Order: sequence, then structure tokens, then C-alpha cells
Amino acid sequence: MMRAPAAVSLVRYGFSVEADRVYRGLLRRGRGRVAAVAADLGMPVAQVGEALAELAYRGAVAPPDAGQPGWRAEPPDRLLALLNDREGQHPARRPAPPGAGAPRFTPRERALISFLTAGHSDAGAARGLGVSPRTVSSMLRVLMDRLGVGNRFQLGVAVGRLTGGPPTHS
Repeated sequence: MMRAPAAVSLVRYGFSVEADRVYRGLLRRGRGRVAAVAADLGMPVAQVGEALAELAYRGAVAPPDAGQPGWRAEPPDRLLALLNDREGQHPARRPAPPGAGAPRFTPRERALISFLTAGHSDAGAARGLGVSPRTVSSMLRVLMDRLGVGNRFQLGVAVGRLTGGPPTHS
């Protein structure tokens, strides 16, 4: 049996939890069609399709081609090199230069913070954003990693200090 290479969590790089799970499943399989990957992971086909679209957009997987049917995961070492090269280029992940003030939040991050500061639960914020509660958890982890904090309370304090209050939804 072929052993899959170890992979770091893609959630750390802003991928959804579902995309991370699909990537790991493809690493184990080598190649896979959407329905086969969905069956292996016990996920709905539509959810696997969305995760594959997210992964393909960021270069984590290669779509099927004429000679080789099925999606193929990029090797972890190559993918991490690609993600680390791009990480500083993404506006939401680019560190602010000294004296530049608060880091920039994406519109979706501002909306999430607004929902949570208004007292919504993760599930309520997810409904308001039109995403899954797991995506909300993933978004919070990305924010915590970017701001260098370890929990939600520290995240709230950091956002408040950086912005003079919660970001407003625009």
C-alpha cells in the first residue's frame, strides 16, 4: 500500500475545512473522480465539487485531462512552496508595513466580525453570510493566525485595538 505524504493543514492558508479534507483524500487516492472522492469521504458530490473548484483555483489540484481521468492533488512540498510564495501577495494576508495602521480585512471578514460583535452565534453568522458554520470556524482561524492570537477572546481584543471598534459591514 502506498503511503500518502504528510500534508500541513490547508486551513492555515485560508482554504475551507472541506477543501482541506478533499485534498487529503486525493493525496491518499492518487487520482479520483468527483463521485469516487465523495463516496470515499462520505461527503455530498456537490460539496466535493465546490471544494475541488476552490482547490483548483489556488493550484492545489489539477483537473482531469485526456490522458489521465480524475483529479490529481499537487504534492504537499510543491503546494506549500506555491502557497508560501503567494501568501505575502494576497492583500488579506499581507502584513501591514510599520505605521500603516490596522490590517485590512476582506469584506467577508468585516461582515463576519460584525455578525459576531452583534451577538450572533457561529451558526447565525454562517446563515447571514450564506456559508457553513465550518467555514466560519475556518475564517476565524485565519484571522487568529494573521493577528497572532490564540483564541476568540484575544481575537476580539486585537480587532478592537486595531480598528478602534469592530469593523462595520460595507
